[in-house]
Amino acid sequence: SYGNIVLNVAEFRRTNLDLRGWLKYMEIYHDRACRHSDIDTVAPIIYPVDESLMGAFTHEIAVAQQLDQMGIPVWLMRPSCDIAPDT
Repeated sequence: SYGNIVLNVAEFRRTNLDLRGWLKYMEIYHDRACRHSDIDTVAPIIYPVDESLMGAFTHEIAVAQQLDQMGIPVWLMRPSCDIAPDT
C-alpha cells in the first residue's frame, strides 16, 4: 500500500543518514577521539568547530569537552537549578 511505501522510504532515508554520519565519524573524528583518550600524556589538540554539523546534546561535562576539542558542535544540557541565578 501507499502508506507502507512511505514508511519504507522514510526508514531507508533515516538509515542512509545514520550510515553517512557513522562513516564521517570514522573517517574524520575517530582519530581525533583516539588522540584525546590519552590526554594526560599529550597536550590536547583543539580543532576548529565544523559548522556544517548539526552537533550533539549531552548531560556529561567530559563528553562536551571532548566533542568541543574534536571540533563537533555541542550543547551541554544542565538542570536549571545548576545555573547560578546571576547568569
